[in-house]
Amino acid sequence: MDSLLTFRFCRRIETEKTMSAPRLMVIELDGATWTVMKPLLDKGELPNLKKLIDRGASGVLMSDPPTISPKIWTTIFSGKAPEKHGIEFFGASSKMLRSKRIWDILGERGYTVGTFGTLVTWPPHPVNGFMIPSICALGTETFPEHYQFFQEMSLSERKKWKDTHGRILALWESLGLGLKLMSHGTSLGTMFKGAATLMRNKLLKPGMLDRYYRMVFLHLEMATGLLRHLLRKFKPDFCTWHIHTCDSIAHRYWAFHEPGPFEGKVDPKMIESLGNVITDSYRVSDKAIGKILKGIPESTDVLVVSDHGGEAMPEAINPYSAKIDVMLDILQLKDKVVVARFGPGVHVKFNEKDRDLQELTQKRLSEARVVETGDPAYFVKPFGNTLVVTKPNERANVEAIHDDCHISFGDLGEYKLTDINVKLDMQMSGCHADEGIIIMAGPNIQKGIELPMASVRDITPTMLTLLGEAVGKDMDGQVIESALEPAFLEEKGIQYIDTYEDGSYDEIEDEEIDHEKLKERLAHLGYL
Repeated sequence: MDSLLTFRFCRRIETEKTMSAPRLMVIELDGATWTVMKPLLDKGELPNLKKLIDRGASGVLMSDPPTISPKIWTTIFSGKAPEKHGIEFFGASSKMLRSKRIWDILGERGYTVGTFGTLVTWPPHPVNGFMIPSICALGTETFPEHYQFFQEMSLSERKKWKDTHGRILALWESLGLGLKLMSHGTSLGTMFKGAATLMRNKLLKPGMLDRYYRMVFLHLEMATGLLRHLLRKFKPDFCTWHIHTCDSIAHRYWAFHEPGPFEGKVDPKMIESLGNVITDSYRVSDKAIGKILKGIPESTDVLVVSDHGGEAMPEAINPYSAKIDVMLDILQLKDKVVVARFGPGVHVKFNEKDRDLQELTQKRLSEARVVETGDPAYFVKPFGNTLVVTKPNERANVEAIHDDCHISFGDLGEYKLTDINVKLDMQMSGCHADEGIIIMAGPNIQKGIELPMASVRDITPTMLTLLGEAVGKDMDGQVIESALEPAFLEEKGIQYIDTYEDGSYDEIEDEEIDHEKLKERLAHLGYL
């Protein structure tokens, strides 16, 4: 009983603390798009984002195609193109970086920093603050190590969701972990909601689409609680917070949100029951943002950015989709490449030293033919170390393609179409779009203006300027001057330095990728 009273007292003291104001807070609203946000903003259903827009500047943030999230977020936080920072695809670890990101720069200059869920921060390294890696992490490490329990919960949660029917949050079976979560920011209400979700799944055994979004929303609530705790404890001058909710939901639920492009291919009952899931993902994200902003005074400059937008991905002209593992076996690529689905295509990422293998694979796929029609089976386009592989383009006689057709890979053999492909099951109906969002608000930001189109490369130069630090001349972006208060620009100006690089990233580790773990993460996020 004494320990329970002590726990309750500590919780009350924790709750009564106020968060120290970061000088700059960056909210990474992954995959957010104005096409979904604007109708909700007009109806007053995103009050916290609306407040930021009204007292700040906002507009379109253009991504760098192909819109692969780890690549784009690294560009956002380095101000540099991928050929400079070295991150092009999923599976990249922080040891593969070739340049510093803004928290590295600021940390060296005496700032306290925190990153929560930001991509390519695993494995974490010691910082003057905290570093909680992303949902793509292949391990549970955090800095400080004390917060590793949250990553253990997150990775266990995904495994349970995959391996069992409805037991998506095994953490509720552990009282000790539950108490630890509550002592680190998770509310009693969230705990009860988690228990209710577990009970519902055990009793009703709902389908994957019914379970998945509830799990994602609940995870965001727990992450928000922990972030509030971290902000109170470490009081960072600069903080990033990654919200993957909108992007994860968009991949699986777009057909129910916008059924028009999928006419005749979606069950009306599913549209009725799941049609609001995407808009709900924005509502719960807005609510989470409100909880964080409540503890941060308006003296903080706040940026909300997305790495790309989102849009419908109707079934491609050819209704077949590759069985990834089978295709990798045929092409003799198993455990040699990293694969993820984006839009109607499959992206195949090669190691930089495997140029010959990439060229051979491109040749084999380009020459593959549908035996019965003579049409190309795939359209292949290289982007650096990545091959983007799509099904036949509009010139192919796709009407003649059917289950009994065969695909020839030349010397690698001939295979029945249905042995190497499946009919699309609509599991992934939303894909990335080039146009993301940017919202800026704070004492140094102009009020109520619409920004001209900016680039993801412009974010770090702008953030450095807001903090009174110099912009690296080797950065590829520009300061978004139109967003800044004229008085601030007149007083502070824009300073420049040749580079922040000091050779510390010259030696890149040749990382061994755990392909099985990576496939599990990508499948959970809707990329496989």
